[in-house]
Amino acid sequence: MSIFDFFKKERKQLEPKSIIDVEALGLNPLFEDAAKIVVERQDFSLPYLQRVLGIDYTRAREIAEDLEITGVVGPITNPMIPQEVLIHDEKELYALLGTICYKMISEYKRQTPIQCINRLRMGTDGDGITTLVAFHGCPLRCKYCLNPSSISDTDCGRCMLPEDVMKELKKDELYYIATKGGVTFGGGEPLLYSLYIKNLLELGAKEWNVTVETSLNVPKINIEMLLPYINEYIVDIKDMNSDIYKSYTGKSNRRVKENLKWLIGKGMSDRIVCRIPLIPYYNNESDQRDSKKELSEMGIKRFDLFTYTIEGKKTEQFVKRNRFISNLKKFATQGLIVEE
Repeated sequence: MSIFDFFKKERKQLEPKSIIDVEALGLNPLFEDAAKIVVERQDFSLPYLQRVLGIDYTRAREIAEDLEITGVVGPITNPMIPQEVLIHDEKELYALLGTICYKMISEYKRQTPIQCINRLRMGTDGDGITTLVAFHGCPLRCKYCLNPSSISDTDCGRCMLPEDVMKELKKDELYYIATKGGVTFGGGEPLLYSLYIKNLLELGAKEWNVTVETSLNVPKINIEMLLPYINEYIVDIKDMNSDIYKSYTGKSNRRVKENLKWLIGKGMSDRIVCRIPLIPYYNNESDQRDSKKELSEMGIKRFDLFTYTIEGKKTEQFVKRNRFISNLKKFATQGLIVEE
């Protein structure tokens, strides 16, 4: 069960709570202020949030998504009609969020959805012999998702306790130590489950090399929590250009850049490998070079440049491109364009 499942289920009969940690819940840092404004006014408006909080449309839209996910406002039923405010006063707001926070912390440190545990991997996702622990759930919706089951509503893997996962990992501990290998956390987005990973590693992983494959598009607190435990970060950058990134993933890369700068500031630049893919119909080799240059200037030294293989996939962009070419040919045959 994902964090967002907690949000969607827990909406009534809640006990009051006076303090919440919005970042621990995976919410925008300005979420609490925005929620208070919406509840006090009993009206929801993106332009008003932008004006009062002094933020741009993109950030206001992110906060709006958080308000909807947590049940502060209802879903969009008509673009011309404001979303309904479901919480009537501040007491009810803190009752909702406080209980969700309590349940998330108490249950997430005990079990979480694991898609697979792949043992005895060599030369992949980290040094030496490794075991991949893949989590279900991801904040992105990439057009060519390499692991679509990680965002599937029907294929969520199985919920496992940290102790049960550690039993599987311990089977190959001698191999880890002999080859300087260890465990790699992937998915999906493993850093959605930082508390779980922390509890797991504290059960006994002192001589292991710990790698995390991440988009870094998570709250900074998730990264801070695991800083003492991670030896290497494999960061799937996609593209540093904000427009390209959003077009491909459906999300802003503001958090990615902020988190990357934070890690570099903590002296982790030598432990970061940035993956920069060439994504057909979304970016090109020039975009790849621009991303690498920007990352190099930030202090990143290790890169993995490659091309996505999407044979057999007809994306919306692919169809539009072919339609455009077809129309050009029609104009050409009518004598409007001369084919060379």
